[in-house]
Amino acid sequence: VGSLPASGTAAADAGSPIVSVSNRFESVQMELTGDLVVSNGTFTVGGTASFANVANVCVADNARLRLDSTTAASLTGVRTLSMGANAKVVCADGTPLAFADNELSIDMTSTSELHVQAGVTLRLKALTIDGLPAEGGDHTGGGAVPQITGGGTVVVPYVEVPTKELSWTAGAGADESVAT
Repeated sequence: VGSLPASGTAAADAGSPIVSVSNRFESVQMELTGDLVVSNGTFTVGGTASFANVANVCVADNARLRLDSTTAASLTGVRTLSMGANAKVVCADGTPLAFADNELSIDMTSTSELHVQAGVTLRLKALTIDGLPAEGGDHTGGGAVPQITGGGTVVVPYVEVPTKELSWTAGAGADESVAT
């Protein structure tokens, strides 16, 4: 287990666990592999910071992930973003796209929020909300997916529904209804 060099603040009552933490990474090119878990508070990837080898990001209940990086594709290795209840991920104004196109799957709750800045298009591999696939299409804040906010666009692929081939012969009897 290693530690991350960060500047930030932590606040807690004496004898209690930390209840809020704020870390901002400005110019760190992290070679970490595995998962990045934001368990509480706000974790900001800013400046030229990059976590390119992280495969999964989990933003726990009530936690925040803020992407303020000036480095395009600062999280290109991320394949899964899980968001807990009331979790929020913000792609701040002026932030280039952090994730690889069509590679990221997001699993969020109905109370999570994904904020994408105006002018950014985030192309997802999949989006699920409370375990159910979200409607395919181009989504912006105020649209069909209320968990998506901001003026940017989140492109969700259409889910292919399996079909079965059926045949029906009309005029075969007294009841020609398809329903029977």
